[in-house]
Amino acid sequence: MREYKACLLKKASLILLTSSIFSGATHAACQEEQKHCYYFEGDKLISDSACEVVQCANISGGSEVWTWSNGNKVDVQVQNGETKVNGQPGRLFDKDALSCYEIIGSDREALCNGNPLSNNAPAFNTGANDKRESCLRILGAGIYNGILETLCDFNGGVKEKLKEVYAKAGCPSIINGNEISHLSEEVLVDTRERYQVMGEEAFCEGNKEAYFDLAQD
Repeated sequence: MREYKACLLKKASLILLTSSIFSGATHAACQEEQKHCYYFEGDKLISDSACEVVQCANISGGSEVWTWSNGNKVDVQVQNGETKVNGQPGRLFDKDALSCYEIIGSDREALCNGNPLSNNAPAFNTGANDKRESCLRILGAGIYNGILETLCDFNGGVKEKLKEVYAKAGCPSIINGNEISHLSEEVLVDTRERYQVMGEEAFCEGNKEAYFDLAQD
């Protein structure tokens, strides 16, 4: 697992990673996107609709609410490593370029969202692995520093700095929604474990110097 500590990004890293862009998935915050939602039974598409997806993250997990234009709604809750889909145990998985959930024990039913299938393209172009890794690093660091700003009341604007770097690059065409969701969950789980072991005071104090060094760069 990658380590996403505040010290990941010093001044040289910011220069090196200007081809990266931060997604906006942050601790204790929500983001709203217009996507397309799908309902599958096995590999058969049963229905689909334009939808609004609202994702929220917090220290113990997060939530997603998908509101379909046809009136359907999907409610996903992830707390302390447990996923529930419309109130029932579920799991997250990838299906092509879509972010999908299934209810455990169902007959291969899947609820997915992403871009319209006809417009889906491979997430990364051949030869773009270095840029992809840079995008993932800046995204993970942005999520982590957003957590620090919320939990520890750090006010150096590091998250916004990373979002600005993110916005000037081009990673929206490289990092897909599945990767954002997976990385957000990974960082939140890792951070929660350290926070619970160390306690708030030690956790914040241990990150303070590196965070504000980055804020001053």
